[in-house]
Amino acid sequence: MLRKLILNKMLMVSLLTSISLILYGMDYILLGSATELSIWFLGNLAFLPVYVMIVTLMIERVLKERERHAVMRKLNMVIGVFFSEVGNRLLKELSVYVVCCNDLKAHLLINGTWKQPEFSAALDYLQKSDLKIESTRCEVAGVSGTA
Repeated sequence: MLRKLILNKMLMVSLLTSISLILYGMDYILLGSATELSIWFLGNLAFLPVYVMIVTLMIERVLKERERHAVMRKLNMVIGVFFSEVGNRLLKELSVYVVCCNDLKAHLLINGTWKQPEFSAALDYLQKSDLKIESTRCEVAGVSGTA
């Protein structure tokens, strides 16, 4: 019900105006001074642009953060699609040029049962090993590795 009330803008504006009038009426009844009440009203009215600016900046920050998270999610999806469609095939084709490729494959043969220790061991292997690539075996569309 609260969400429906917030979404109905006209009802929300009239409700907030009514609450404001009730509070000012209670203030007038309790203090009994229209001059003091008008001074407070003008003081609050003078700070209204500051209130609006603060609320606007806060909402803008929240919206930017939400947009950044949405962009990151989409980017992660695109990267995931790339590696599942193109990247894995490319890595398979380029692995031919890695020296001691079988040793590398043995350490990096990932399956669905891998947990954190296996990933840590693979990372340690990659950091400690000195991988060499033989580009002389590579031929690209009529260009040979020899000059």
